[in-house]
Amino acid sequence: MPNIGTRTTKVVSASVSPSTTAYSAGDLVGGLITFEDVIEADYGGGLIVHSSIVDLAKQSAALKLMLFNGSLSTGTGTTLTDNAAADIGDSDIKDKYIGHLTFTTGEYVVMNDNSAATNAEQIAFYLASGRDLYGVLVTQGTPTYTSGEVITIKLGIETDDF
Repeated sequence: MPNIGTRTTKVVSASVSPSTTAYSAGDLVGGLITFEDVIEADYGGGLIVHSSIVDLAKQSAALKLMLFNGSLSTGTGTTLTDNAAADIGDSDIKDKYIGHLTFTTGEYVVMNDNSAATNAEQIAFYLASGRDLYGVLVTQGTPTYTSGEVITIKLGIETDDF
């Protein structure tokens, strides 16, 4: 029987600091998000097996995390400005989009001054170069965040080591 390697699971995280001005549905929360070193080699793939989001401002907003297998251009057709309409260029969507994770308002556990949600959706991905995944967080509602509060996203990544 051939040796197919071992499976490794790791958690990567990234945070954004949202604006304190009210958002409109479809706005980016933060700018481009980089999840660093999701794989061990400069190319390869994996599976996002779980995700979570922590909202220190307790807005518990419905959010979609769009994921990409390469950094997004900031030229014509792509604007990655916090608290502005999400505008991903056609070439970035066509060539780099791998899927999205959805966090609904009903999934949050709301506590005294913060909230958190978990998502069990899975997304397979492949990186032709580099080790990082990229994302943008798009609000589906109209949250207003508090100064100094952050949103942290964690991804559970499963990879095969050969």
